[in-house]
Amino acid sequence: MLICTKIKGKVVLKLYYNLKNKLGEKENSRKILANISWLFLDKIFRVGLNFAITVLIARYLGAQNFGLWNYVIAFVALFSILSSLGLDSIVTRNLVKEEGLKEEILGAAFILKLSGASLALILSVITIFFLRPGEQLTFYLVLITATSLLFQSFDVIDYFFQSKLQSKFVVYSRNAAFLLSAGVKFAILYFKGPLILFVVATLFEVVLTAVFLIIVYRRGGGSVLQWKVKIPVVKKLFLDSYPLALAVMVILIYMRTDQIMLGSMIGDKAVGIFSAAVRLSEAWYFIPSVITNSILPALIRVKEIDQDIYLKKLQQSFKIMAVLGISTAIIISFLAAPIIKTLYGPEFEEAAAILAVHTWTSVFVFLGFASGNWFVVENLQKYVFYRTLAGAVINVSLNFFLIPIYGGLGAAFATLISQFVASYFFNLFNSKTYPVFIMQTKALVQVVILKDLFDYIKSKKKIFS
Repeated sequence: MLICTKIKGKVVLKLYYNLKNKLGEKENSRKILANISWLFLDKIFRVGLNFAITVLIARYLGAQNFGLWNYVIAFVALFSILSSLGLDSIVTRNLVKEEGLKEEILGAAFILKLSGASLALILSVITIFFLRPGEQLTFYLVLITATSLLFQSFDVIDYFFQSKLQSKFVVYSRNAAFLLSAGVKFAILYFKGPLILFVVATLFEVVLTAVFLIIVYRRGGGSVLQWKVKIPVVKKLFLDSYPLALAVMVILIYMRTDQIMLGSMIGDKAVGIFSAAVRLSEAWYFIPSVITNSILPALIRVKEIDQDIYLKKLQQSFKIMAVLGISTAIIISFLAAPIIKTLYGPEFEEAAAILAVHTWTSVFVFLGFASGNWFVVENLQKYVFYRTLAGAVINVSLNFFLIPIYGGLGAAFATLISQFVASYFFNLFNSKTYPVFIMQTKALVQVVILKDLFDYIKSKKKIFS
């Protein structure tokens, strides 16, 4: 009788824990979906309105001045890695795993970003002075744009809310700042202001975002004055993140050097036409960013509990990315010409062919975002750097050969090929990264052969037969 009671007790206890885990998983899924919803609303609103403003500004400035602005953005982006340091996913991971060290982690992340931003500002200003001597306007545009990196150090507050799946607070902050900045840009357009005022308005948005993030963090019970800077934590955070920082640096090289090389080899007008296409092509990159950032905390937790569920969720994320990437590429490539003509006008008509090619990078960029989570969870950040370095070398090399012959179209092909290598093909050649290559390939094959669609049709036939 006693044995039976013990057995029943164990069964009941097991059922209880199973039920508790399922309920916890459902609750966590609801948080993830809510977090993704907030981030999507934020990005759709801001990306949509910002794109509309950018189109108006491009039409107003013309290809030459629009190209100069994008040249400056691309130039400063090369130095921005010193301020970002690849910290976002690492800080989020550490905040999830070590909640008790919140103040130390945020303090360490902030001082690393601020120090890097200061160095980036100095280096970018010195470099542009020697690279384009005598161009006073270009110098001031770089100075203003690089200054924004200092205020982006407060993005560590964003990482905190991501770890808590409470991104709605960040959405409030960014949207408030963006709306005020958008109003300023519309006013500059209305009064026909010069290019430099648009750049100042962009800096204004970054400053306001930092202020609003501090406010919502304070309202949530935190305070930036409570952050602690402890050298061991700073050192550990830097050592964990620098492989990702190097990878991001290389990504920026092969995503932005095409514009810098176009400006140097052909001219700012070519940069303007190329940028018009790239802005359309990259407008969708917020989708994988939102999804992968939101599911990262859940993947970290589930990895420690159940390896099979962890791998299943990873595979699902790859399939979602493959569907979104391929669908986006097909639609945009077929509609490239009418989209460019409608939005930008005849001065930018050469951008249509560039867009039709460049949009296919979405397939590999989306898969790259999904695999980024795997590299972080598995603590294999150094391989992100290796594969990205391979892509950067290919991109820069191809640009040297293709830009003089094909201009912006050559740069688009160089970007597509390099993204294919960096985000997908490279994973085939290393035993550590081979598992993620298999998951990516499986997702691509299932989407290309329309497996889910045929499975759905078969299930319907069985119901009605």
